[in-house]
Amino acid sequence: MNRSEIKKVIKRIREVNPNHILFKFIEPNIGKTIAVDHKEGIVINPTANAEIFKFGINIMTSAPDEVPEYSNIRIMDSEGNFIPDDDFCDKFDIAMNIGLDDVSIDDYVSLKLMIEENIAYAKSYAGYIKMLNEAGFSYDKNTYTSREKKDKLGITVPAFKVEIDHPYNFDGKLEAMDEVLNVSPEMSMKELNTCTEARNKIMYKINPSLTFLTRCIEYRMYHNNFHIITEGIENDYKMKGKRIKWQRLPNALEKIDIRFRDYTKKV
Repeated sequence: MNRSEIKKVIKRIREVNPNHILFKFIEPNIGKTIAVDHKEGIVINPTANAEIFKFGINIMTSAPDEVPEYSNIRIMDSEGNFIPDDDFCDKFDIAMNIGLDDVSIDDYVSLKLMIEENIAYAKSYAGYIKMLNEAGFSYDKNTYTSREKKDKLGITVPAFKVEIDHPYNFDGKLEAMDEVLNVSPEMSMKELNTCTEARNKIMYKINPSLTFLTRCIEYRMYHNNFHIITEGIENDYKMKGKRIKWQRLPNALEKIDIRFRDYTKKV
């Protein structure tokens, strides 16, 4: 799936629900400074957990000339409840009101596949960055970022995970770049910068928004008892050699199955 196709998917979803939190509040504020939860920072991207329903916004709290520091401002707690922060919530419609009744299964699956493909590209970039690092090309350690760590709560919360089974092989498909190691240091540093920027764009800009959207859809799937995909569901499905049981919708699309399960997770 190329970038133009995924843009069409996002456009269709945006047209279905232009007041969704991602489109109405988060995207317009990316790069802007906001004050929330007793913190002030620049909005970087939305965040969403792939297992528990925990949504938030990632902000950079450090000054522009300092080593970047990031903090995740949650808009939903680990138990799936919206966090009542009047100063924050007044700025947007808090409801996660996008579901598979609003979005076609085709578009939903396209989002999931795009996330997986992007991860493969990011891994390829990371592998090349590692190769350059081992050849002696790297950044000053003082430029590394830090992220705020949150203590574990020690509680058990609901979790819901959805996976797509498909025949595609997302290997990143980057061209071999071994020759770069044999050229000038200036060229190798340029390639390091290029690969780092490309990987960071995927991991910290593109995929967070796609994941946020898919988790909003899955939030509705979970709370509406999977109403949109009740016919043809197989229960107690196990992948070969695995012990975890799933519910599965075989051939949700041609050659594509959807697996999902609800369970509990300690956080």
